Amino acid sequence: MKKIIFLFIFGLFFSCNKEKIDLPPLLENTLPSSSEMPFNLMLSENKFPDKIKKFYQIQNRDTLNILEFDKNKNLIFKYYKQFVDENWNGKFIYMIEANVYNEGKLVKTYYLHSNTEYEVFEYAYSGDNIRELKSFLLGYLKGYNNNPHLLIKEIKSYQACIKFIKKIESESKKRPNYTIKREFSKNEIKEYFNPNNIQDDGSYILYILNEKNKIQKIEYYAKNKKWDTNTKYFVYNNFNNLKKTYCLNKDKDTSRSTEYFYKNSNKIIIKKENKIEISRKEFLNNTLIKYKYQGADSSYYGVEDYLLDKFEIPVKIIKNTREIDTSYSLKNFYEFYK
Repeated sequence: MKKIIFLFIFGLFFSCNKEKIDLPPLLENTLPSSSEMPFNLMLSENKFPDKIKKFYQIQNRDTLNILEFDKNKNLIFKYYKQFVDENWNGKFIYMIEANVYNEGKLVKTYYLHSNTEYEVFEYAYSGDNIRELKSFLLGYLKGYNNNPHLLIKEIKSYQACIKFIKKIESESKKRPNYTIKREFSKNEIKEYFNPNNIQDDGSYILYILNEKNKIQKIEYYAKNKKWDTNTKYFVYNNFNNLKKTYCLNKDKDTSRSTEYFYKNSNKIIIKKENKIEISRKEFLNNTLIKYKYQGADSSYYGVEDYLLDKFEIPVKIIKNTREIDTSYSLKNFYEFYK
């Protein structure tokens, strides 16, 4: 009997400590570090040098990007601003994120936005995989769509951000916003999104893994019913690299797809809608060097070329569209750990 109990506990322990699975980021397109925006430096599209401590990027007199890293090259601070309009209060929207780690794992993210409420994300793990994310609102919105938190533009370092957050936390309690939970079971993972005080309605995302622990299929459920047209399929090459993702319409034709091509240190990612190419990204050593895009109906078109500095970070952007050709010169500044 003792042996059976031991084996059960042993199996339970190791089932809860799964090796890291390459799942989509929980906050993809939420935080600036994983969102496509003009001049924004994303970690997925820019490879920073080893021993990097701090990075600044300036265009004319405007500081567009600031990134800080710890000694393990984990991102701990990101500052980004985006131009809105000359008549907009402050002209720019400002976004800041600060990350807290414990034994190399991300446990908390503070997100400051000049036009919305501040937000805090807390993470819990199952082995190396995030099993739960909790979102809390912090502070209060003082105005609607008029850049009420413009003061955060002065926060340009990790220490300054943490000091600012501690002050806000002392003045107001954080308020529950939503929770995302992931349930791991053999080759399946269920992901639930639960807004605060809203009863679970049976909606979730189902990740189905192949024998190599890679995503094979993503299914979407609403009220426990599958949305077939939203199902996303994944195909890999002989080297276990992602080759293609695609979705099918009700007639079983490909409605959306993304194709991946690899050659030495280069990579090309092509997105299509109804088999029409709408974007093409070319990478050198995981850094974006060219971006082509167009509307599915050819209503717009553009090409962006990125010229890199010696650390392979953009130092000039040349943009060509049907309406205008422009170029932007950038200045990059680096600080390194000794």
